[in-house]
Amino acid sequence: MMHAGGCARRCIQEYFRAVPTFKCSILLPSRRALAGFAAAAALLAASYVHLFVGSSQPFLVAAAMHVGVGVAVLGCLASWVYSSERGTLRKLLSLQRGSKGTTAAKVD
Repeated sequence: MMHAGGCARRCIQEYFRAVPTFKCSILLPSRRALAGFAAAAALLAASYVHLFVGSSQPFLVAAAMHVGVGVAVLGCLASWVYSSERGTLRKLLSLQRGSKGTTAAKVD
């Protein structure tokens, strides 16, 4: 039985099979993106402890505050990851377009 990582890798390689320069390693997030995920996890853990568990507010109010923090962190994290991975996303899109034959052919 194949594990999910092997299946995902095979699907990705199949998708970009016409691009000989494609390597799965470019799909790994940058250190900046990983730092953003770590910071988001720390903020949400602190939010959970201080706003949700340790709160004297009614349950629904504390839950709403915690969810609000989560939504704000998600928005910040999305923009952070996009700004740090913009180049990789462009490369992937150009590789994908090239493998599908949708880009204009070069004329010598």
